[in-house]
Amino acid sequence: VELAELEKTCFILGNEIRATRRRVNALEHRTIPQFEVTIDYIRLRIDDQARSQQSRVMKVTNKA
Repeated sequence: VELAELEKTCFILGNEIRATRRRVNALEHRTIPQFEVTIDYIRLRIDDQARSQQSRVMKVTNKA
């Protein structure tokens, strides 16, 4: 009886480890790269807006 319980526990634990490994792989290969692309895009947009703002300030300063 104890051996059967131990085998069942090991089987359940193995299944949980496999499921966790699948989740980790999905995060590493899909979710995280997608977030990195999004972060790069946001940084690019912020840099563009900062340059545009700087350009507007320079134009106003030069006219004054």
